[in-house]
Amino acid sequence: MLIVRLRLQLASGLAAVRSYEAERSRIEELAALDRAKSLLFSNVSHELRTPLTLLAGPLDDLLAETKDGPKKEMLLMARRNVRRLTRLVSTLMDVSRLEAGRLKGSFRQVNLGVVTRDLAALFRGAIERAKLVYTVDCDLSTKNVFVDPDHWEKIIFNLIGNALKYTMVGYIKVHLGYERSEAVLTGP
Repeated sequence: MLIVRLRLQLASGLAAVRSYEAERSRIEELAALDRAKSLLFSNVSHELRTPLTLLAGPLDDLLAETKDGPKKEMLLMARRNVRRLTRLVSTLMDVSRLEAGRLKGSFRQVNLGVVTRDLAALFRGAIERAKLVYTVDCDLSTKNVFVDPDHWEKIIFNLIGNALKYTMVGYIKVHLGYERSEAVLTGP
């Protein structure tokens, strides 16, 4: 009887050790996959940045030489798209830096209402062409907040851009106000 109990305890202990080892191995594999993903994002981002830079230079030169008209409009559209793609690549790089724990903010005091209003205004033409009602209501009082302006721009562009992309009818509203010691963004 004692031998049977001993065997059961030993078997139970071995099963627990095997289970623990399997779980630890799984965690290590997931961590390795996460590191590989971050490295891939970082490498792809760097590789995309160079051709975008090489496209932007000649495009700007052509724009400077081209007279107003349909060709210049096409070049302006191409330049906007190159800049947008460059921002997307930068965002991809930020994601890889964030996951690696190396993303650092550059915070400074800004009037968040004014900054948000100015960023949101850039979408007015596109939203009105889509026949949507567009309301931007930002508290413009002199309350300053510490924010990373580049990251705030990405957030605003992402939110309003997605609202424009997925709103077929109706309206888009951006509201920035303050409650106690917090800035509150609502909408789109």
